[in-house]
Amino acid sequence: MKIAICTDTFYPQMNGVTRSIVESAKVFIEDGNEVMIYAPSGSVLPKELKSLVELRSFSGLPLPTYPEYEMCPPALLRVVDEIKDYNPDIIHSHTPFFIGVGGIAASKILKIPVVGTYHTHLSEFSEYFIVPVIRSLPIMKNMTDFYVARAYNRFNLIITPSNVIKQKLRDLGVWRPIRVIPNGIDTSKFESDKCRKNKSKGRDENTLRIVHFGRISYEKNVEEVVRCFKKVSEVLPDVEMFVVGSGPYLNSLKRIVSEM
Repeated sequence: MKIAICTDTFYPQMNGVTRSIVESAKVFIEDGNEVMIYAPSGSVLPKELKSLVELRSFSGLPLPTYPEYEMCPPALLRVVDEIKDYNPDIIHSHTPFFIGVGGIAASKILKIPVVGTYHTHLSEFSEYFIVPVIRSLPIMKNMTDFYVARAYNRFNLIITPSNVIKQKLRDLGVWRPIRVIPNGIDTSKFESDKCRKNKSKGRDENTLRIVHFGRISYEKNVEEVVRCFKKVSEVLPDVEMFVVGSGPYLNSLKRIVSEM
């Protein structure tokens, strides 16, 4: 089977969408399928996909508040043309923006199925994604919700990582079939001899460790976890917290921790 994957963010940008695409593409290839990825300019294939997957990139402009994301309005028609040339059996869009919408348009023209993954509840994400002056307008949430419902009702099948996200789509009026498929973790990365040796290195058995692992971005609200931990540590002094990751909110979070 030939699979076309459309996304408005990809490696070397590290986020949940990128990891989901990389891990699923590896499984598709292992199962004997062929994969083509359509992504913004600057995208490259990670080493585990090189020589296994083809990549097509399209120029765009970075968003002021999220420079790692590129909006590619002129690329929409090019995406459709490129997918027509590839002639896949199925299209999988991971974002509802220009390249992702190009996948939807191509599916209608080619009359082939299109699957869409809804990774993030966009009305919450848009609070940080959009230029501050615009995002402060109350109508923005309603417009975002309307857009999401319109976009995702164009898919033949929708994938969400949790039942919570699935219900949010239903509440917005999305009626298309939805399958809940949690994001997988390659556990083999934690089974090496090195990992086992470092597992208890320098650890006091009486100390409880809490770890937040992921992108440090605005919509994750890691600040709330940190502020809660401060209250926990006042009651339970033998508790440590580690925040592991990077992202656009990292410096702000460091400042908050320093102030506390």
